[in-house]
Amino acid sequence: MRVIRGVAILLAVMSALAAPLPRLPTSAATPDALLPAGWTVQQRLRADFNGDGLTDTVLVAQNTDPRQIHPAQQYQEAWNSNPRLLVGAFARRDGRAQLAFRSAVITTRTSPNMEDPFDGIKAFGRGFRLTLREFYWMGSWTAGSVTFTVRWQDGCFRVIGYDRYIFHRATHDSETVSINFLTGRMQVILESGAEAARPVERWSPYPGSRRVCLQDIPSGLDFRRDLP
Repeated sequence: MRVIRGVAILLAVMSALAAPLPRLPTSAATPDALLPAGWTVQQRLRADFNGDGLTDTVLVAQNTDPRQIHPAQQYQEAWNSNPRLLVGAFARRDGRAQLAFRSAVITTRTSPNMEDPFDGIKAFGRGFRLTLREFYWMGSWTAGSVTFTVRWQDGCFRVIGYDRYIFHRATHDSETVSINFLTGRMQVILESGAEAARPVERWSPYPGSRRVCLQDIPSGLDFRRDLP
């Protein structure tokens, strides 16, 4: 019975991951009206992101498909494998909201042993920062976080900064990767959990395209895991 239930959960999660991003209208009466039925807003930011003097909106929304909400079991809390969307909307002078982007950058929870990856978005000036966390109660010794620094530039919501931190809970070793996409420079800091060990810092050119748009990143926690 447990095996059958486990297979059913696995199939439901795989179905959610394989589903394409929902199509959104190019404009709507309000930013929330851009979202498809069954999606609910979890967080919103308001700022003049494109510098036209109007207040724009960035929404974090999550699907509410009941098939992706898994009930609590013995030694296991209820958990939600519904995907999230990050949606940007520019305010128009006629009062409508114009779709600026949609993105699946917020990694979907795929296991009851996985902590919810979404850790929030915060505005700064005409941009925002999106932070994702990675923690497993079972199956992995590492924990960490990823932060994308984003602003409207060069025709898209462009990632101008990327910071990844990984910590090994057994050895206490850690790795920090910071990329400035405007300068094309990458910093890597390696720290050992051994006593008296000094951090190792390296700077190098970023080995990739410097123009990264948020809507082109399918899962934030998987972005550039090959680095350093």
